[in-house]
Amino acid sequence: MNEDIIKSDFESEQEDPNDFDFSLTFQQDGQRSLLLGQNINPEDQPYLFLGGNERTKSEKNAKEFLHQIIERISNNFNLDDIDQASIKSLLDEVIIAKEMKITVRLEVLAGSCVLFYSRIYHRPISIYDISSEIGCQPSKLTSICQEIGQVLERDFPKIDETNFIERYCNQIPILSLSPNISDNDNLKEKIDPNVRNQIIQETKQLVSYLSKSTTFSGKNPLVTVIGAIYWVSQIHEVKILIDDLEKITGFSKMGIRKRYKEISFFVLEFCKLLPWFNKDIKMISNQNFKFIVNHLAFLDWHKNRVDLRKKSSQNKKKRKQNNIDSFKEKNEVRIPKISQMPLIDQNSPFGFLEPFFDNLIQENHEKVNDSVIIGSDDDDHETGCYILSRENGKNFKKTIVEKLQKKGEK
Repeated sequence: MNEDIIKSDFESEQEDPNDFDFSLTFQQDGQRSLLLGQNINPEDQPYLFLGGNERTKSEKNAKEFLHQIIERISNNFNLDDIDQASIKSLLDEVIIAKEMKITVRLEVLAGSCVLFYSRIYHRPISIYDISSEIGCQPSKLTSICQEIGQVLERDFPKIDETNFIERYCNQIPILSLSPNISDNDNLKEKIDPNVRNQIIQETKQLVSYLSKSTTFSGKNPLVTVIGAIYWVSQIHEVKILIDDLEKITGFSKMGIRKRYKEISFFVLEFCKLLPWFNKDIKMISNQNFKFIVNHLAFLDWHKNRVDLRKKSSQNKKKRKQNNIDSFKEKNEVRIPKISQMPLIDQNSPFGFLEPFFDNLIQENHEKVNDSVIIGSDDDDHETGCYILSRENGKNFKKTIVEKLQKKGEK
């Protein structure tokens, strides 16, 4: 490769002077070298190249340009000086890291460092914010952040939805305490700060449980955050306009309404397990909803219950065969414990549910899981098997003694 070929190749490219290509490799001895349009053989000597159209930018100038991009992005998202210094330090680690090879625009590299830092230290900056700021596809940012994680030997963290709740609440006119937003002439009354804080806290609790549910896995988590804010606000009778949510987030009205309905039905499924639940959705009072939101520990119990049912249905045939074999050998049914329903604290608001379930279990019965309870009578060696289903507060009893005895005799 001679100098004329390199020069003609450079002149053929039509790029923005600020649209740099960043290509970084290293010599075998680990020493960095800056080679600008020199007569080199890339196969014999790995090199560091930073430059624009004229290919006269030095490494120092390129780093300064990267730092300027980081400052601009950080200022747009209200990151303080400490965060900016940390992001610049992270960028320097990426540049000087050994065995690093990447080709990308400098703006994309700087934006990827900002996104990587925000995920690690829980800053409310999404991949869509960086994408719109620097003009890059989100998938490209994700791939670069994953490569940065490999270089720094750190995993690229997943997004934490709870970090965006306060940010969105501050941008919503009726929930914001900022003078330039809350003093809007269109708002007839301001929200009570205590109610606002309660909405934020309850939304954080709700989002933390929704993120663990398989119902919302694979869906945009930020839309879930907006839907949760809208849902909790409706409980507290705070009217938020869908138009405001669309302007703030850029998500469509249809998507926000759809996620709001999904969250509503998701919580209603848990409400159906409570004795005082009214099956008519229109007749449910706000007080009942507030009770559920304030004590979302109940959702954990139900999630474990659903997981156990799925696992139980998958191993249904295997369990039946184990029951028959065990009955033949010992003339009694013994099923290994899979899991037990978490005990409910008597002091908690759900303490009244504990005696409700305990009355269904006799003293000589053994609790196997949340849907099957098996017991045996040692006096007459008769086996009693009770299958209890707690769905909707109803209990069903089914005796399978005769079937097991007939199969055991055979």
